[in-house]
Amino acid sequence: MASPPAREQLTLFDDPPVGAGRLDAAVLVDHLGGVDPAAAALGVSTRTVRRWLDDGLDWVKADRLAVRAGLHPSIWPDWF
Repeated sequence: MASPPAREQLTLFDDPPVGAGRLDAAVLVDHLGGVDPAAAALGVSTRTVRRWLDDGLDWVKADRLAVRAGLHPSIWPDWF
């Protein structure tokens, strides 16, 4: 009998698994004072911030942005 395939291990740099929930970027953007201040604080364009507001954030991106903003883990109250 063949052995089962090895399980793929995710790292912090991998995309989340298919079907993983997305977090509301408005929580982060509002906490940082709006689109313009959030873009400045996170080092991205306002267009990028608006895209996050439209599409939400996967858990990896949300984690990285919260760390970058100095807000991790308190910014995502339902994270755990």
